[in-house]
Amino acid sequence: MYQLKSLVLLFFLANILGCQSIQKSAIEDHPTVEPFPELDNSPFEFQTVPTANQIFTLSDSQKEDFFNYYYADENSQITEHKRLLNYLNNKLNQFNFLGKTFTAKQTLAEDAGNCLSLAILTTALADAVGLEIQYQKVNSAPIYHRHNNIMKTSGHVRTIVYEKETEQEEDVIVLRRRSVIVDYFPSVNNVGAEFVSEEDFISMFYQNLAGDALVSGEFDEAFSYLQEALKLNQYNPYTLNTLAVLNNQIKHTQNTEKLFEFAVKNTERTVNLVSNYANYLEKHGQTDKAAQLLADIDANNDRNPYDWLDTANQYLKVGDYRLALKYFEKAKELGPYLHEVHFGLAQVYAHHGRTFEAIKALEKANSLTYEDPTKRLYTAKVMTLTESSD
Repeated sequence: MYQLKSLVLLFFLANILGCQSIQKSAIEDHPTVEPFPELDNSPFEFQTVPTANQIFTLSDSQKEDFFNYYYADENSQITEHKRLLNYLNNKLNQFNFLGKTFTAKQTLAEDAGNCLSLAILTTALADAVGLEIQYQKVNSAPIYHRHNNIMKTSGHVRTIVYEKETEQEEDVIVLRRRSVIVDYFPSVNNVGAEFVSEEDFISMFYQNLAGDALVSGEFDEAFSYLQEALKLNQYNPYTLNTLAVLNNQIKHTQNTEKLFEFAVKNTERTVNLVSNYANYLEKHGQTDKAAQLLADIDANNDRNPYDWLDTANQYLKVGDYRLALKYFEKAKELGPYLHEVHFGLAQVYAHHGRTFEAIKALEKANSLTYEDPTKRLYTAKVMTLTESSD
């Protein structure tokens, strides 16, 4: 029977800095689910956090600056959605993907933030001039941050701003409205995925800040952010996962198990959610249930290879090479173009003494990356394995 070999419980927080999968936001979309469990929240004290409206609020001077550009005569010939994009291009020039999660006002004032911050600012500007938008998840390489026994992984989200609708002639059918994509971290490897509801997009703001507060030990603050996220959607697996991890951090096992159990029964069983719950059960001696959860994870329809890569790396770190191999192979099936997948496979092969296969996997990883430091790393490991096999 499978058992975790690590003495440290490793939890994954699927932090946004971008986004994750979509969950329906209204209770009527969950006709067969259980009611939200009763929790004992006495260990926490509520803190003041921004309301949903405050997230998208701009200062008067910021709105005036935008309107002066947007309604200027020299820009009147540019379509409205492109005008907004041009304003952002002119106004912002120092963003980087490792930035913080900011409100719209903070993002514009700091000229910085992450992709979620940019999407929030884009929303505020679009709302100010009546432009329609949508949010889209993007499958791209995650950013990893380890804090003691908590691993945060960052995904990615972008905003699509649509041209204003105009009256159409009779018998004319518009198949697709013109639009622009606002995304300051574009990559040829980024693949657009599901669209994200407004409720779940706002939840991402709270999830991000809750994750930051959690790893900083600010548990009351993390709790308060997550309560705001729950007001928007009680069936969001990412909110529930983070809340369960938070309760586990303070050893509040009754809440922790209730939240994990509710999430796996009533929401999409995300890879990270199931993996975290299985780790928790293992630590508390419920090995049979943990094994069943991990067996069922194979039925997950997550098409993002990075989610499987995250899980494979998790098991590699705790020394479970059987499950690591299983999930690296799943990631390879979905993303054979990812050099990180082949590197992971090489590590498993090397551990089992399958030197030839490890060398082949490293050579494949090397062929798929264009980053010089990474290529040098793979080349050096190939040489080491080759020499050891002579």
